[in-house]
Amino acid sequence: MPATLAVLIQDLRDFLGDTKQTPTFTDSQVALFINQGIKELSVHFPRLIEFNINTVINQRVYSMAPTHLAVLSVEYDKANQPTPLFMKRRSYTHPRFYLEDGYYDFVKPVDATAANPPRLYISTQPAAANLVIAARVTAEHNPLSQQQDQCSIPERLLPVLFQFVRWQAWQELAVNEGMYPGPLATLSYSQEMNAGRAERSYRASLKEAQRAESESAVANWGALDKHDRRY
Repeated sequence: MPATLAVLIQDLRDFLGDTKQTPTFTDSQVALFINQGIKELSVHFPRLIEFNINTVINQRVYSMAPTHLAVLSVEYDKANQPTPLFMKRRSYTHPRFYLEDGYYDFVKPVDATAANPPRLYISTQPAAANLVIAARVTAEHNPLSQQQDQCSIPERLLPVLFQFVRWQAWQELAVNEGMYPGPLATLSYSQEMNAGRAERSYRASLKEAQRAESESAVANWGALDKHDRRY
């Protein structure tokens, strides 16, 4: 069962050793670190989802969600089984984009928001409304705001998230140390050193997770010939 925000906060307090009666970090601070980590890990381990769009007659441009990162495939008129059309990727600025059916393009602004969303362009001009365009996309994991919200990051990647939160916690302490140094802190800046160590631990954990994910994505099934696929 996916971990909730409340469970993650408590587990992270144990992980950080921040369990005294008056903790160093508030629940809001820990939740902020968690959501920063979710956004960071979404870049490296995004969700894979299907996003369905209903066509509008003659409309060739459709808004996507700001959390969508990339489009892997586009299936036009999905209900038209067994022969739906899988579109090919082509830049919408190509001189023949709108002259030939069967192409799509995905454009995401750097500052994508609900008011300025990513857009899916299709070269085919829909002749009917409510045809289904099924786009398989990579997307950010959902942020957690309520205590009962469930984390969509796989359990096997939670240790990487914990390392990220640990780094952010030490970085927060380092900033406070720099802003309000004591007589000993000015000589050692120990919190900054701890923050550096925590960052290196996170980077190493991330690299190991990426290696494990890439290895698990490829499996050799005995002796392959030219007609076999590799998964």
